[in-house]
Amino acid sequence: LPKEKKIVLMFGQAAKHAANTVVVLDRLSEKYDLCLVVVTEVEAVLEEFERIQDRVKFDMRIIEKSPGMEELYEYLHAADCMIYNKHSHPGIVVGSTIFQCMGSGCPTIALESNFVYTFGREVIKYRHYYDLEENLVDVFEKGEKYQDQQKAIELYLKDNAASPTADRFLKLFDILLKKQ
Repeated sequence: LPKEKKIVLMFGQAAKHAANTVVVLDRLSEKYDLCLVVVTEVEAVLEEFERIQDRVKFDMRIIEKSPGMEELYEYLHAADCMIYNKHSHPGIVVGSTIFQCMGSGCPTIALESNFVYTFGREVIKYRHYYDLEENLVDVFEKGEKYQDQQKAIELYLKDNAASPTADRFLKLFDILLKKQ
């Protein structure tokens, strides 16, 4: 992937909800040399992005595959950010894609929905396209939101690493055993 460009990643099922964000990227391509990388095997997503690929002013690369974790992390490490544009869904949902990607340190810019409800500053959220544009600029310029998000990810990963989590369970088991 081109290191001199600002790389925006979209992948998997969630990319199917993100084609409409291309308008914002097109506008930002007047200021930044952008590359959108879409990695998915979902046929409807491939068709949607292929349909609009020739109409945008920036470099768009469509990669038809479902990457394993190692390859996914290669994309995440190369990217300046990932857009996660999933709309709210009735019932209980989990933003598993964000959990899956958080360890890479790649900033996630996400549509505010119940998929990102459980996240605080670990995810940069937006409601409207002008928020998305503002957030992308902040990430590209490594601004305040970007800095806050990076600190929050670091703290989240430290607090939720295997060792501290195991310690909390051991303490809980000790408490339960003492109550018997």
